[in-house]
This record gives sequence, structure tokens and C-alpha cells, in this order.
Amino acid sequence: MAEHADDVQAQPANAVFALMDDRQFRFSVVRPALEEDKVGLCRLTTGKHQLRGFRNIFRAPVSLLLPVIADEANLSAELAERILAKWFDVQSELREVVGAKLRELGYEPHEEPFDDEGAVRWKSLKPEHAEQQFDGTFVEGKDNNGVMLMSLLLGWFGADEQEQEEEQEKEQEKEQEKKAAASSKVKTATKSAAKKGSAAKKTATKKAAAKKTATKKAATKKTATKKAAAKKSAVKKSASKKSGKDSG
Repeated sequence: MAEHADDVQAQPANAVFALMDDRQFRFSVVRPALEEDKVGLCRLTTGKHQLRGFRNIFRAPVSLLLPVIADEANLSAELAERILAKWFDVQSELREVVGAKLRELGYEPHEEPFDDEGAVRWKSLKPEHAEQQFDGTFVEGKDNNGVMLMSLLLGWFGADEQEQEEEQEKEQEKEQEKKAAASSKVKTATKSAAKKGSAAKKTATKKAAAKKTATKKAATKKTATKKAAAKKSAVKKSASKKSGKDSG
């Protein structure tokens, strides 16, 4: 487990080496040291990993030794330190680029990857910067595995868990506020639509009632007209009948 002192974490080189999940990247880290001193590295192995057909594994070609040394580096702190120190040394361009990026963001990189006890010490990055490293956007155009390992060896890696949790809580609160605002807009729009619908329905009802009233009035007027016509006709008939009697 990492030691914590003023937010500083410290791990032996083999524990740092074990953080590398990408096997092909591991091989690329091992290769420079293996090609430089194959015999020296093989002497630092635990002997738990053997190669069939080779009594002494240092006699095997580099291509066959890569997976063996990569696995052994998880077990031997001294072996892992030799490998990481060589990789740190040969990756001068990446070291400069990552170091410049750290300084730009306000972090002071270490000059050497290991302390006097051979441990790697690092502090946490701000959550947004750690996220950029994991996403591969911390340094454009560079392999993010290499960027993260170099940043760790320069003394800065990962995010403080508490700070990261606080950042996540803030994001969740913002998301909830957005959802609440959106929900409020939907409710307002629904109410507005309901009011408009209700008003339109009332208007339609009023128009229908007015039309019905007008129809009734028209019918009443028509009936009255018919009655008046019938009465007038009856009066005419009566007058005609009376005139005929007077003539006789």
C-alpha cells in the first residue's frame, strides 16, 4: 500500500511497474534496458520464470526474454528500478514535453524518478488534469500510457480520491439542477398548453351555444312567420266568404 505523508505517495519500483496494464507497453519499457544489459537484468530475476531450452535465460534472444523480464519486474524492486531508470533516461523528448506540461499547469516536476531508497514518490493531480491523462488528452500526439508513466516518474499522477469525489458530487448537483430546470420548463409548457386548450374548448363551446341559440331563434322566427301567413290567409278566406254572402 502507498504511504501517505502530506499527500505524497511512495511505492517501490516493482509496485509502480505492476500498474502498467498494457502488456505491449510493458515490453516497450523493458526493451531499452534489456538490449543494453541483458546479462545484468537476468541476474536480478527471481528465477521463478524459466525459458524452455535455455539453462541460463540470458542466452535467450531479447524477443523471448521480454515477457519473462516484464513479469519478473513485478517481483523484483531492483530489476524494476533498473528498467524504469533506463526508460526514463532514453525518453528525453517525452520527459521534456510532459515536464513542460506539468509546469504549465502549476506542478513542479522532479529531476530524478527515484528517492534515496529507490522508491517513486508522487503527489495527486487535480481531478480534471488526471482525467486528461486517462483520456489521452493531457499531451496531444503522445501515447497516454507513456505520458502517465512519465508524469508519475516526474512526481505527479492520479487524483486525490476525496477531491475527486467532491468534483463528482458537484457534477451530479449540476446535472440534477439541469434536469430540474428542464422538468420545470416541461411543466410550464404543459400548463400553458392545457390553458390554451381549455380556453379554446370554452371558445368552441360558446360558439356552439351561440349557433344553437341562433338556430332556435331562426326556427322560432320561421314558425311565427308561418303562423302569421296562415292567419292572414284565414282572414282573406273569411273576407271572401263574407263578400259572397253579401252579393247573394
